[in-house]
Amino acid sequence: MTIGVLNEVMDIYNTAVAKEKQMDTNGIDRSADVRERKLEVFMAKFDNGCKIQDLKSKKMILKDRNSLRTRYLTTFRESGVDLRGRVNLRILFTVPEKDSVAFGLDYESHSNLITPAGKVLDGSTGLNGPRSLDLAVLYLIKNEKICNMWLSPDLSGVCKQPQMPLGEIQKTPEYIGFTAIVEEHLGSANPKPMFTTRFICGDHEMKGRRPTMEDKTVICDCPDGAGRDAKFIGVYDGHGGKGAAAFVAENLHINLQVSPAWRQWDVKTALKEAFKQTDKDLLETEEPSGTCAVVAVLHESRLYVAHAGDCRAVLCSGEKWEATRLTEDHKPDRPDEKARILASGGEVVDQGCWRVTSKNLNVMMATSRAIGDRAFKTGKHEDEPLIISDPEIMSRDLSSSDHFLITACDGVWDVLSDQEACDVVREQCQKNQHTGADALARQLVQAAYDRGSGDNISAAVSMCRF
Repeated sequence: MTIGVLNEVMDIYNTAVAKEKQMDTNGIDRSADVRERKLEVFMAKFDNGCKIQDLKSKKMILKDRNSLRTRYLTTFRESGVDLRGRVNLRILFTVPEKDSVAFGLDYESHSNLITPAGKVLDGSTGLNGPRSLDLAVLYLIKNEKICNMWLSPDLSGVCKQPQMPLGEIQKTPEYIGFTAIVEEHLGSANPKPMFTTRFICGDHEMKGRRPTMEDKTVICDCPDGAGRDAKFIGVYDGHGGKGAAAFVAENLHINLQVSPAWRQWDVKTALKEAFKQTDKDLLETEEPSGTCAVVAVLHESRLYVAHAGDCRAVLCSGEKWEATRLTEDHKPDRPDEKARILASGGEVVDQGCWRVTSKNLNVMMATSRAIGDRAFKTGKHEDEPLIISDPEIMSRDLSSSDHFLITACDGVWDVLSDQEACDVVREQCQKNQHTGADALARQLVQAAYDRGSGDNISAAVSMCRF
């Protein structure tokens, strides 16, 4: 897609390069080499005739690609690893008969930005910054290259309110000025707002100190049948055998996509139906084991979480990288869960931890919700199951203050608090801003093992990119 070049440019822009010299054994400054490679890859996204113009004054800021290169060389060198940019909202302008041409209007926030300031009194080049800057930038893209750019300060505050309705944005002076440029090149073009949150997801599983592995994780794309894609993350903590977790890992996301509610983008209903159908299908197989589950669906700037059992989802946000728990563990002694179990003819007993059982059973379970576990859902308990698969579901909008989502089994949460788990991932992120999500999940699982977890350990980390 033509507009994809803008995502690539921002990813390159955010590639960390140290400004301090890093000399190797041959006396070569490796940081300079890395910076030069970054610059060359960055500049390859721009057409030879690309220039930057101020929207309001019409003055030329940078007249050609060479001046553009000089500007960004200084910016990358002086800003170092602290340079960060993000796109809060994108509005796309295209017309079908010109499918190789597009305009992208990005509302961008930049932090720790240092740029050349022109000539100072002694004739040398000065520097501006480091500073934070909110900009509205219109990009003209032809054949996968950025050909021209028009800039304006974001005086209307769209960067800080990316959920601002399009109708309100269209009334702002910056937007009116930009659309005049679009109409000059394309004629009439309908604006299409695009959420720009992207999710980079990774997972890791470890048998740990258990003799067998009963966990499963799944990360996949889930198209909804209406042209919209979503990222699906499932963490399944099996018990009593590996069959249930393996079955759910193969089927739950499929059942989600075939749900009629999914095609209507009624995600909460679709998740409930998927859990119910997967549980029903599993019970028909005679498989005796069960599995707890936590599922996250990430779409545009919206997060949905469904869980049954004691797997958990935690979101890390803000300048202090604070943990927010998004799920509440389904334990038998949770007041509402205990009341339901007792009303269904079951018992909640303390056997090292609180467990579900009944006079009709010779087994116990330390969680009150799960998929499978046929002993608690059949026979004398068929009409009123003691363990249910009904998920609790929450949703929330994500913002540029959100860093990452952790979904993990209790092999993590038994030994790490929500904040400790976030701190493990945060520390790795700060060591290397471009550590992959798989590596972050592996680091978290290893930290739980090192802390003494005696369970299987599985986790997924989903990084938010704006």
